Amino acid sequence: NKIRKAKFRDFEVDLSEAIKDVTNNAIELGITVFYPRSTYNNNDLQMIKVAPAWAFLQSWKAIEDILRSGCAGQSKRSVSMIIKDLEQSHIIDPNLAKLILKMFKLRNEIVHVLDAEITEAEAMEWLAVSKSVQDRLKQRLG
Repeated sequence: NKIRKAKFRDFEVDLSEAIKDVTNNAIELGITVFYPRSTYNNNDLQMIKVAPAWAFLQSWKAIEDILRSGCAGQSKRSVSMIIKDLEQSHIIDPNLAKLILKMFKLRNEIVHVLDAEITEAEAMEWLAVSKSVQDRLKQRLG
């Protein structure tokens, strides 16, 4: 069976609630959360059908690559520290920083929960939010 909720010691995660939280935060920031399917290449769409969690891994990697390439000389620093520095330098808005950190946390939860159940719709929402965040980061760092 696939997992929607997981608990280990004091750590508990509800993946569907966490995904909704990220999506709602994105909407509050005016970030696009829906794109037409034609926006994505066929390989991405096929991968989502086979392994929806793949969307979380691949799109987070793209966000992390933008963060690291936009902050030359900081490639060895943690993503959390890079985001914090960008926020403190007023390069990114505090709300965007908070959203990116939530996305980072959710990505980690999905990666570390074995057999996490992610629906195709959740993966598509994530891809849209991720694409919008990538675009905003490119504008500010690029």
